[in-house]
Amino acid sequence: MKEILVLWMYLDAQKKAILLKEVYPSLSTSLQEYHDSFLFEKDRFHFLAGRKMLMDSLVKEGLGQELINHIKQNDFGRPYIENAPDFNISHSGELVVMAWSKVSRIGVDTEEIRTIDFTEYEEFFTPLEVLSIKNNTNLAEQCLRVWTRKEALGKYLGKGLSEDRLASIDVLQPFVSMEGQNLFFHEVDLLPAYITHLVTDLPNAKITLLRH
Repeated sequence: MKEILVLWMYLDAQKKAILLKEVYPSLSTSLQEYHDSFLFEKDRFHFLAGRKMLMDSLVKEGLGQELINHIKQNDFGRPYIENAPDFNISHSGELVVMAWSKVSRIGVDTEEIRTIDFTEYEEFFTPLEVLSIKNNTNLAEQCLRVWTRKEALGKYLGKGLSEDRLASIDVLQPFVSMEGQNLFFHEVDLLPAYITHLVTDLPNAKITLLRH
């Protein structure tokens, strides 16, 4: 069975100290400047955690961690490294997640379960999705479950999804058919307070979880 790795890191105080000591110094000057440009400390640690998991994955693949300084982006801002496996990173709260795949393009999104104002999300959902959310006993959790599916789908496509397009794609089923292919949703259980979804073109991928 084809394997996709999902690496994750919970940013406690010990992890943050390690990131500052080990990862920040290894970055190029331009990436250090990019890190320093983040206004909020949490965003700086999200950035370092993602780079740490990516660096370790590159080394394990025998590609060399210096490729961390050569990340490119497509016209819609989707990051990639030439001649390397596909990867995708998401973060919310204290959790940072990276999907890594040699067998399929991937998209991943995670959200911390929290109190939300549903009116801020409603316009992005189809009528059936709105109904499924409003009829759920835990509106916030179901809203974020549907939202992470849509976000992971957009990140898989790597083209960005406009508000109108988001609102027209129903993601309640196990897969959607787009651009001549079936794209499958996989819910990934990492921590009880978070919802994470992975999108791939593989219906029965082996998803291996690796905590950093």
